[in-house]
Amino acid sequence: MDEQLYSDFKDFCAEMRIPASTLMASFAAQTVRERRIPFVIGETSRSSRATATMQKALATLRANATERTDETSEAQIIEDVDDAVEAVRAAMR
Repeated sequence: MDEQLYSDFKDFCAEMRIPASTLMASFAAQTVRERRIPFVIGETSRSSRATATMQKALATLRANATERTDETSEAQIIEDVDDAVEAVRAAMR
């Protein structure tokens, strides 16, 4: 593993509040127990597109939430959420 990848991995583990050694030990134990790699290697472009769309939709929902006033109707909030969900569904097709 090169230094940059290892550094990024340690940073991720720190964000998740899991020691890198614990995560590696869990990976090894699950691999041996299941006799397979416990995840899908690679990411499909559809999955990448859906993830990016989901992140954008969540950012939009958060931005809209901070702009809301007491006059914002439940219907408007539901419409915003529905729009976000539909955008993610479209990206997954």
